[in-house]
Amino acid sequence: MLKLFLPLILAIATLVGSGEIIHACVTNGTGAVRIVSAGTACNANETALEWGVVGLQGPKGDAGATGPTGPQGPKGDAGSTGATGPQGPKGDTGATGPQGPKGDIGATGPQGSKGDTGATGSQGPTGNTGSTGATGATGPQGPKGDTGATGPQGPKGDPGSVVRADPPCFNNTRRFVDCGNGTVHDTTTGLVWLKDANCTTIFGPTYTYAVANIVASAFKDGDCGLTDNSVPGDWRLPTRAEWEALLDSSCATAPKIVGNGPSSTGCYSAAAWATNLQSNNYWSSTSISFAAEGAWYVNLFTGSVEASTKATSLYLWPVRAGH
Repeated sequence: MLKLFLPLILAIATLVGSGEIIHACVTNGTGAVRIVSAGTACNANETALEWGVVGLQGPKGDAGATGPTGPQGPKGDAGSTGATGPQGPKGDTGATGPQGPKGDIGATGPQGSKGDTGATGSQGPTGNTGSTGATGATGPQGPKGDTGATGPQGPKGDPGSVVRADPPCFNNTRRFVDCGNGTVHDTTTGLVWLKDANCTTIFGPTYTYAVANIVASAFKDGDCGLTDNSVPGDWRLPTRAEWEALLDSSCATAPKIVGNGPSSTGCYSAAAWATNLQSNNYWSSTSISFAAEGAWYVNLFTGSVEASTKATSLYLWPVRAGH
């Protein structure tokens, strides 16, 4: 069968070699080849074949290695030398004449051997400015400069005035004296108490130990009805000993602290000397010496001193010194 169709196969190979696409129908079983035009359908007992179909171009292959450098070309012929004229006497050096016009560029000859370095040609025109490169890294900081001269001294300010809280007040009949400025003076201990024992416009009413001390120290004139010229730092929490000087557990009614009776102090419920006092637990500023995470407080419901961790939230009642 190969011999029978060899001339046809050679003809097809010739056409394919010329770049044409050949369409044919091959009879199944016999292998008879029938050349057809593009788009012609083969019979049911034939198989369609095509020659010369070119597939998509594959990706570009890697570049080959650089070949060796070719040999240097021969040196070009030297131009003919003109005749030498007679040398005249040496004259004075004349001024430099103007440069002659530039001659036409000759054809490039084959590369000869390397000649002597020629004179520097005139500078060509400046090329276009390239794009700005990326900003370089910041350089190290330079050395510190010299200190400038000291400026002139400013004018002297007005003399300041020392602000002190009002002194305590006294009378001849009572232990606790209302000073009329938001404070009550205890003439036994010398302490000045905030008259409002639960001023919720300023504090929460309860706080942990640390926050209670901070809030108490921030009290000042204008807070909780105070008009005593006090400033932050004047006020604080009472100590355990200062609280104990007020407690009276024998009182039948809470809060169990001493009152302000005329002849004997009595109990607070019969002779009150503050406002908003709670039958509850109030912090002292005294930590427990053998347990740093604890502090003492007073239970005004029972009239006793008790202990608690500093993370507990209790009431506070500030005091200040009476000078």
